[in-house]
Formats: sequence, C-alpha cells, structure tokens
Amino acid sequence: MRKPQQNDGRANDALDDIPPRDKFRIHSFIPVLDALYSNLERRATVYKRVAEHFSFLIDLEVSREQVLHGVKRLEQWFLHWVQSNH
Repeated sequence: MRKPQQNDGRANDALDDIPPRDKFRIHSFIPVLDALYSNLERRATVYKRVAEHFSFLIDLEVSREQVLHGVKRLEQWFLHWVQSNH
C-alpha cells in the first residue's frame, strides 16, 4: 500500500488534529473579529468625514468668523456632492 498523499482524500487534514477550542478560534472567533474591525474602520472613516463638515455646528465657543467659514466649506462640499451625483 502506498503512503497517503496530501490531496487523495485519505490523508488527515491539518485541522483534524487541532483542539476544538483552536478550531473555534480559527473558524469563528477570528473571522468575526476581522469583520468587526473592518466595519469599525469603515464607520470611523464616515464619522470623521461627517465631523469635518458639521463639527462647527456643535461647538458653542466658536467665533462668528469660524461659523461662517464652516458654512462656506459645507456649502462648497454640498454643491460638489450634488453636481457629482446628478
């Protein structure tokens, strides 16, 4: 009888020898953490973008000039957004 080869269906899979706790980590825990991390990164980017455009509205200690500057930046961004989406 010949020695079992890696791909002939008779050889043990490397994951067969791993304890159940490690299988859980490999197949469930790590993929969930990876998806969570990716989604949190994406949301952080979106919130950062929102804060760049609207944060001047919630700061009660900004000067009138800073508010006007923020409004101008928001207006420019919005006009650009409308033009690029229609």
